[in-house]
Order: sequence, then C-alpha cells, then structure tokens
Amino acid sequence: MSKNLTYMSALGNDFIVIDAISDQCDVSKTIKDKLETLKKDMPFDQILCLLPPRDINCDVYLEIYNEDGSQSENCVNGLRCIGRYMHDHNLAFNEEISVQLVNQITKVKKIDEENYEVILEQFSLDPEDIGLKKIKSDSYSFMHDQEQINFYSVSVGNPHAIIFAQEISTIKLDALAQSLIEENCFKNGFNLNLAEISSNNSIKLRVHERGVGETEACGSGACATALAATLFKEMQHDIEIIFEKGTLNLKIDLDSNKIHLRGTTSYLN
Repeated sequence: MSKNLTYMSALGNDFIVIDAISDQCDVSKTIKDKLETLKKDMPFDQILCLLPPRDINCDVYLEIYNEDGSQSENCVNGLRCIGRYMHDHNLAFNEEISVQLVNQITKVKKIDEENYEVILEQFSLDPEDIGLKKIKSDSYSFMHDQEQINFYSVSVGNPHAIIFAQEISTIKLDALAQSLIEENCFKNGFNLNLAEISSNNSIKLRVHERGVGETEACGSGACATALAATLFKEMQHDIEIIFEKGTLNLKIDLDSNKIHLRGTTSYLN
C-alpha cells in the first residue's frame, strides 16, 4: 500500500496523496482501516485520493478526506498538489488539467515546476448553496463571550464564514469557532476564516478547518476571504493572502465569475 502514498505540502498544509489510478485500490476501505496509523506516521490535514474520471471531459476524479475521516467538497491547496503530482507522474498531458470534485469541476494550471494555479469557476453567496440556516444578507452574526460577532459567508464549493478583525494573532480561534458551532446555523459545518486587512491588497489569515481544526494554510479559505474582501471591503481584485509559512496570490474576476489562486507546492518524502 505504501507505494500508493505520496506526502506533499502547500504552505504547511500537509497532504497524503493516494494514487488509485496508477495502482488501483479500495480507497474507502484503505482510509477506514489505516486512518489512525496514517495520522501517526504521516500527520496530515487532508487525504487526497486520485481516481479515474467519471466525466469524459476531466482528467481525474478527486475524493478528499479530513483528519477525522469525514469527506470534504473542496481543497484548493490540495488541488495544486494534485496538479504537480499528476504532471510529475505522467498522468497529465496538458499544462491545464480538469479535476472533477463531488460538486464541481475545477481547472489546475502548471506555472512552473513548483507553482500551480487553481481556477475556481463556482462560488455563491446564497445561504442554500452555503448550507447556512439564515435569511440571505450581506453579513450575519453570532454571540461569543457575550459579544455580537459579525461574519460574512460564501461557498467556494465548501462552506466558509469570514470574520475581519484586528490583531488576529491574539484571538483564540478555536474558542471562536466553537461559539459559531454552538450557534448551529450551518447544516454541514463550516470553515472559519479570521482575517486582518494589512493594506488595500494584502490580508493576514488564520483558518479553522471543518474536521481538522486550525491549519497552517487553507486555499479555499484564501479564496473565500479574498472574495468577501472584494465584495464587502472594497479591496483590489488582486490580493495576497499571508499565512504563517507563506503567501498565496489571488485574482477575483467578478466579470467572468472566476477566482484564480497561485502558490507553491512541495514533496515531503
């Protein structure tokens, strides 16, 4: 089984890639049987499972599993790693590949040996699409430590809540996420993004991911935050998102309803 596994990273977001195209295996059984061992031997944020495409127009079908074994609809940093893996292992035949996810098709483009760009063509502010049990509004709120906290919410294939604040390094993100969990306003959970605007094109970001907890980076969180900042904070459409271990570059194209995210990838083994 180990020959199927590749350890990869994107800005400290660590992934196990299971290649079930080159060497077929029962992915769900493998994860069920090996999850605890993998968590110990190869600590990860998500497991990325490459499967044969179910759409003739796609290059691969991708299943994503969180640390707790639950499945996720999207993982943008993971998509960049998949792009690199497929090019490096002769599974991609063009600079741009199409990746089929559970609820959308996403394109991943090779920029150079380490840098890949993800192009998201589906996002929504509709509560029904997000799985948000609230009437549609620009912003929403919940209570935390007897204080009303305002947040924005978008779906970029998975659900996100975005809070803009100052000095985010001093905020207890896990406690903030727990208060929003207790609000019980998301049908299928959420990823919480805590954002600090540094300039008109720069944002510092911390993310608490559904099924994982706080992670070093989150590509879909960067997309959701950049989109909210463009729509509601009058920021430029070209935005850099700064994480603890590096930066992602994003472009929000509202005319074509596309989000472009570019960043580095690496192997850990």
